[in-house]
Amino acid sequence: MKPWKKIELAATLGLFALTPFLFLFAQEARPTLPSDILGPQLIAWSQQQKPQPVAEPLLDPTNLRTFTGIIVKVHNQYVLQVSSDVYQLDGQETARAFEGKEVKLTGTLDESTRWIHVTSVRLNS
Repeated sequence: MKPWKKIELAATLGLFALTPFLFLFAQEARPTLPSDILGPQLIAWSQQQKPQPVAEPLLDPTNLRTFTGIIVKVHNQYVLQVSSDVYQLDGQETARAFEGKEVKLTGTLDESTRWIHVTSVRLNS
């Protein structure tokens, strides 16, 4: 047998001998999630349960406010302009229909971010 054939044969046998160990190391290197994250458990649960609609958080009617202003588009975002104040709106699709029009908008205002969670919009007449 030629010397290079012996080397080739030894390398092939060595590779087959090490293959099971490579799988062991590959499985140990897999990252695990911390116990407070429900990643795998949530996936297993969702495959066993029927889908349920997610309920929207109930709005506190005491926080509802009414704003009167004009819907304008600023940097690809629809906002409500009330005199010199500008409020971000979370209902972008609804706001698009009222662009450039004076509206009466009802929603809850997050004072820190100046976002309005829109519950209703209608033309101000």
